[in-house]
Amino acid sequence: MQIVDVFSLQVASGYTRDPQGRLLLEAQPSLAAGRSWSLAKAAQLIRNDARPHRWVALQQDRRA
Repeated sequence: MQIVDVFSLQVASGYTRDPQGRLLLEAQPSLAAGRSWSLAKAAQLIRNDARPHRWVALQQDRRA
């Protein structure tokens, strides 16, 4: 699964915490810089992010 920022169309590459302890996903413009997550982990990260409305989880399909 890739986590994608629907506003900037960038993929999540990791996460940090802000000074209040809230989770903040970090995004990069390149698919190569993005991380793959399990469905459960992607859902947990999106749900716990300080801005959950920004993110969607998309499954990578290598077959076209």
